[in-house]
Amino acid sequence: TLVDNAELSPHNLVRHALLSDSLGKNKAQALKSSIDSIFSSDDTKNVVAVEDSALDILIGKKRELMNGHNWIVDCSASSMIMNALCMTETPVSPRICRSEITDDGRIGLLSIEGPKRNPRIDDIQIILFSLSIENQSLSEWLKRNKAARTTEIGSTLEDINIGFSCSSETLKLHDDIVSMHSSSFANGFRNISQSSIIVNNGLVQIGLINVDSPVKYVVQDIPIPPLTFLTARNDPNWQIRMKYGLDSIMKKALMGSLPNETGGLLIGLINLNRKIVYITDVLLAPTDSKCSPYAFVRGTQDVPQTVLEIQERTGGMLGYVGEWHTHPGGGPDLSDKDMATVRKIKRNLDKIPLPTHIMIVTRKGVYPHIFDRS
Repeated sequence: TLVDNAELSPHNLVRHALLSDSLGKNKAQALKSSIDSIFSSDDTKNVVAVEDSALDILIGKKRELMNGHNWIVDCSASSMIMNALCMTETPVSPRICRSEITDDGRIGLLSIEGPKRNPRIDDIQIILFSLSIENQSLSEWLKRNKAARTTEIGSTLEDINIGFSCSSETLKLHDDIVSMHSSSFANGFRNISQSSIIVNNGLVQIGLINVDSPVKYVVQDIPIPPLTFLTARNDPNWQIRMKYGLDSIMKKALMGSLPNETGGLLIGLINLNRKIVYITDVLLAPTDSKCSPYAFVRGTQDVPQTVLEIQERTGGMLGYVGEWHTHPGGGPDLSDKDMATVRKIKRNLDKIPLPTHIMIVTRKGVYPHIFDRS
């Protein structure tokens, strides 16, 4: 089932399989005609064209069109469509795949959600940002993206639009670059969709092209394990989506510091509109921290430099999103001393503005507390 409410324009051709004879035609109908023509002798095909916005199907009155499909494949590179995919409750059956070309054609990204939408498309995007801390190609892309954002609309941007949509009229890409990425997408999607093995993880396939020299193409598949989902203990409107294994790191620190408390910083991204805190990493207690059985005072040794390096490597996408500390013998709630710390931190974060996030770690679990901006 092909869904598109737009007509094919000349500037679409650089990123579209359709050719000039389809100009002025609805994209979905034109693709259907091409497929029907190529496979004219195949009586088993069932190609349907829907001349509607994908938003009508995802969050509108035509949601029933998703029924009976095993996959939803998003090739729009639209941040609006991505937000709709994250917000909508899809039927149980379809898994979601999204393909994008970015960084002037240097990078192709194929993201595939995990079973039961864990990880979700937005989770995979955030984990991708965290991979840039070690991956130079991804880091250079995010740095260039930050420079473009700063030039065009200012540096304070909550979300990043990764890919190039067909509505982009100024981008010039060689057809062989587009074809190389799209072939890689098709191969990667086929390997997952036709696999008889139940995959418990999500996946991001990263295709890298060196467009400034004789073309070299490298593809890497990175599995994304299911995330941990939490709700703020004091405010159920806030959700925390935490990278796999981070709770184990904090619990290990708790046990290693007994009988004293310990703690550190939380790294990630905050979506203020949707009230989501994505946590991609935890920083352990600085060496100048003060630890005792009844209190933890986080030090500052090397903290500013470490956070700034993360912000630099990720093009400003990731940074400080909160504090964590342990209650070795206590419960999940904030103590009077903790609340005093909350008020102190909140006075500073309200100016940015960011919510104040304190995560309590006990032997039984991790418990976030989030105080919204005043």
